Amino acid sequence: MPLEKIRRNVPAVLLISDSQPEVSEGVNGEPLFVHEGNNYTLFSYLTAETMAPSAAVRSVIWLFKRSHGGAYDILLTVWKRQFLNQSFPTHPFFNEQYEETVSAVGHNGYFTLLVSNASVELHDGRFSCLTGSVTGKEIVKVIDVVVSYGPQLQLNDLFPTVWANISSNIFLHLSVVAGPTPELVCEHSDCPSDHSSGLQVINRTVFERTHHFSIRFQPMVETVFGAYNCSASNEAGSVSVLLCVLPTHHLHHGPHEQHNRRNCIDSGPLHGRNEATYRRAKQSGACPAGLVDPEREHHRREHAAQYHIQCPS
Repeated sequence: MPLEKIRRNVPAVLLISDSQPEVSEGVNGEPLFVHEGNNYTLFSYLTAETMAPSAAVRSVIWLFKRSHGGAYDILLTVWKRQFLNQSFPTHPFFNEQYEETVSAVGHNGYFTLLVSNASVELHDGRFSCLTGSVTGKEIVKVIDVVVSYGPQLQLNDLFPTVWANISSNIFLHLSVVAGPTPELVCEHSDCPSDHSSGLQVINRTVFERTHHFSIRFQPMVETVFGAYNCSASNEAGSVSVLLCVLPTHHLHHGPHEQHNRRNCIDSGPLHGRNEATYRRAKQSGACPAGLVDPEREHHRREHAAQYHIQCPS
């Protein structure tokens, strides 16, 4: 039988085990997302003609190549005919490194790979099913599996509050642990569709699982002060934090004081704040009173390593 015909008759399907199992076709080059910790099943089907003892196919193989640091394909399992005219065995040979999380079985033409407790380190990458014959190996299907995990914000304070002046230039650094790459959006509670002013995400760097975002705040008008909902999301979920940006008493001072490093930001107690603008920023529930209480701010811990507030020199 021509190898092209074998390839057409060997579909691969990914079954994601969850409270309601989902089945997704394994399409070459397209990622399939599996939540970290879930179980899933990959299987290929060979027709009865292909499975016949006299057929050219002598082995069925599952290979895996890690997305993170995987230079070579790892042989996960192989069903192999030991001699001519032998039927395919039900149980394959296993890779000992994966025997605790990967099992396999061949029955009635189905060559099934079962993965339990999916993890980024062991199961995030490319799974390839191949058939082997006397003429060599042929790829049947390639499935890219992405083990995803929902975003987690790394903050020392659930409700950070920042103090700024008109024309201040403030950079906030927010760390998000997530996979795959999350999207971070900061929206003003009163103008969620306006991204032209207020907080703007300007940069992202990645170290292992942690994504470090740089957020810039340059208030030019009083209306940009208030509460911002910063939400990080990916295919596995989303998480958000409320960030309050409020004016200090330096609101109406001249340019020579607006760029003074000491006055650029005041993350401590409220000394001499501009009461009128402060009240406007709190209106309509923008920043709940408990989040910007002066006494609370006075005793609150300074922003530490995972939540940085910097002013340019």
